[in-house]
Amino acid sequence: MKTLVVPLDGSPEAETALPIADALSTRFGADVVLVSAIGDEPVAARLAYLQQMSGRIRRPGTRVEVRHTRQPEAAIVEIASSEPDALVCLSTHGRGAVGQTLIGSTADAVLRATVRPVLLVGPRCEPAGPDAGPMLVPLDGSTLANRIIPTAIAVAQTWGLQPALLHLAHPQDAESATHADEILRPALDLFAQAGLTVTHEVLFEYPPTDYVADHAREIGASLIVMGTHLRTGVRRLILGSVAMATVHHAPCPVLVQNLDGTAMGTD
Repeated sequence: MKTLVVPLDGSPEAETALPIADALSTRFGADVVLVSAIGDEPVAARLAYLQQMSGRIRRPGTRVEVRHTRQPEAAIVEIASSEPDALVCLSTHGRGAVGQTLIGSTADAVLRATVRPVLLVGPRCEPAGPDAGPMLVPLDGSTLANRIIPTAIAVAQTWGLQPALLHLAHPQDAESATHADEILRPALDLFAQAGLTVTHEVLFEYPPTDYVADHAREIGASLIVMGTHLRTGVRRLILGSVAMATVHHAPCPVLVQNLDGTAMGTD
């Protein structure tokens, strides 16, 4: 990660991503680019706002960029794609000109438009970046869900975080109750091959929406890494509906990746 791209829409809610970006920028020496996509608003006014917000990033050299567009997700992805090793750091509860929450519009659209992971900051996220706490990785045992593992391994190695796997199982899933280790074996083997020691637990709750965030709080997680399934017309796997609910309730940032575009096998 060499660049953090932080979309801002002018709202205090969107600005909650700034402390996370500041912490990561300071820790990893990453540059920060503050981005706004506007409709009819004068560019000068939004540039002045972004320049003001840049003062909340301790690392010098924060850049700002404004785009005239009614498709903010396209501008965000384009800017991130043009930056070296960029990570989008996005609040999920900012509000745009039409009053839509970013979690229902821009954040979801950004995830659909890129296969890169996106760091989402929910309304209950503590204002600090990933630090000493473990990295929680929720899985549901499917091949598709396991596509998040290479990303989780890279993050654990680069950010120095201890992986903690959480297998999401239906309360009536007898196989998970008796053979949890076998179901998680492909994931455990991949982490072991990368030289990483992991802890793992099984969560028997359905739907597991709030429970992932609660578990992250219980173990003091500093980051959650999980995939989501965004294809329409196809039955969503358990993580498809859980990812965004987790972001909303999580006490820490959530690194979410669109699993449909990754290349680690298919279901």
